[in-house]
Amino acid sequence: MPAKNRDRQVQEEANHFVSKKANNPKPCNHHKPSLEELQRTTFSDYVRNVVLQKAQRDVEYSDNEAPRVDRELLERAPIHYNNGIAKVTLPSEFNDKSGIANDESGRGPGWAEGTSIGNITLPSPIKQCVRGIGGIYEFTFLDQSPIKVSEFRKRADQYFASQVGGKSDLSVEELERKFWRRLGPTQEPSMYGADMNGTLFGDDDCFGWNISKMRSCLQLLQAEQKDCHDDGIPGVTTPYLYFGMWGSVFCAHSEDMNLLSINYLHAGSPKVWYAVAGGEDAKRLEQFYDSNFHEAKSQCSEYMRHKRCLISPMILKKAGINFTRTVQYPGDAIITFPGGYHFGFNSGFNAAEATNFAVPEWVPYGKLAHVCLCRPDSVRIDMKRFERLLLKYEKEVKQKKRLQWKDWAMRVVKKKMKTERSHESAISIEAAGKRKSTSQRKEIWIEVQTTSRQPKSRKRKQASKIEVWHLAKPGSRKAFHPDVRVLCLTPTVADSCSSDSEEDEEDEHCFAGVVVEVREDHARIRVDGCSKKDDVWMPLNSPKLFLDGGRWGDDGTDEDLPPLHYWREEDSKRRCV
Repeated sequence: MPAKNRDRQVQEEANHFVSKKANNPKPCNHHKPSLEELQRTTFSDYVRNVVLQKAQRDVEYSDNEAPRVDRELLERAPIHYNNGIAKVTLPSEFNDKSGIANDESGRGPGWAEGTSIGNITLPSPIKQCVRGIGGIYEFTFLDQSPIKVSEFRKRADQYFASQVGGKSDLSVEELERKFWRRLGPTQEPSMYGADMNGTLFGDDDCFGWNISKMRSCLQLLQAEQKDCHDDGIPGVTTPYLYFGMWGSVFCAHSEDMNLLSINYLHAGSPKVWYAVAGGEDAKRLEQFYDSNFHEAKSQCSEYMRHKRCLISPMILKKAGINFTRTVQYPGDAIITFPGGYHFGFNSGFNAAEATNFAVPEWVPYGKLAHVCLCRPDSVRIDMKRFERLLLKYEKEVKQKKRLQWKDWAMRVVKKKMKTERSHESAISIEAAGKRKSTSQRKEIWIEVQTTSRQPKSRKRKQASKIEVWHLAKPGSRKAFHPDVRVLCLTPTVADSCSSDSEEDEEDEHCFAGVVVEVREDHARIRVDGCSKKDDVWMPLNSPKLFLDGGRWGDDGTDEDLPPLHYWREEDSKRRCV
């Protein structure tokens, strides 16, 4: 093909892509399972075998079932998906709707003041103040005083009337155009009751789709908890409620640890969603955001997890970034895919519920996830531990009656507690009394690991190990302030898995560093030899956090270490007093 014709063809394709007739945004996959379909399978299997499988770009299963969970599946490259989200319209019979007074409109008497729903208190709704023009926006969120749902709905109606007018028969498409045209610093800020712990589902299991009782392999992490309880993993598997009004937005973000999520709209006005699939499309979106939000990027490399930056879909369309769009109505569940980005807005007063979950296909995405270090409560999942638990679960239950993930995790916790109790009973009363009489932790000598890296060389012989010992001194909360030198014990995993039957050996090592920030009773520690992105947060009352009393031999002495003055496993497990 001549160069002139090729250039003309490329230009025509580009013009078509940005034209209104171009297939962008694309509609996401829409599933409409029957009640019988929900009865025949679990929530997790439906997501794996139907929702994710239909969206796969490169892999298809001939038997219409996801592959069994093994090390090969967990170590493969992330599966590419055509879309970032999928919509599932659930049959009306799946839920008795007792939690919403059997009213999807959000306008009936069951939502009025004085009712169980109307009296729900939103502890900290946020006012969304926007700045920016031309489709590039940045938000500031201001916490507001607690408000009841009935009062929030009244304010939502007043705000809608002031911004849109008295017309209540506008289509979602008309509201969408109005939203993007009016969005800017001159409009009155909207309010959003987001990230509120709670549920609007009743006690009904809802065939496994009750978000407050969602079953997912993430529940295996409960096997690592110290106590046997049924509260889930705070901030990960616990349900969150969202009460929106016209113009309230959720900015572009991916889920913590690249997890999947489910968002179910209980009642009220629709939500408009936009999504970018993980992989190359997500990378292009990240680069485009980076070029438009320089300051936010310089302050935190994971700034998009702050959910404060937003670019209109028309700008994304002109930039050639593929994305999907869908409208969520009451009774619809939106499934967000691992590693993808999503954003959108509420077209009026509504109530939704959401949580995170995982399937085995998520593991490769979880290994690639980065964590925002701006806050100590950012979700962190040790992927080595999770992978080990998942393989152990599959090995133990495949020949027996299939146990639910949570039931297996609770069984592991009970077994650990029983072992610990039997071990404690073997300790003499005299020794136990002696430990209890200890009012403070003592200074101990700890061998500190070095993180400095030497240049790689094929001819360089392996250097002999140099032992470096530091004096670990317990300190009060006030002692751990910025710029103070500290020692911290953190778990490390030596991946020695040569076969599926072997497990990772886990150990704790001590690292030296400096406190760079203290927030919410946590210290952010910059480990010596590591960069800012490798910072760790530790509670100030952690028994594994010490003040650095200096290296052995720094005072010029060459004496041997005092006998019995070294760190032991039980030292890190002692509770602070």
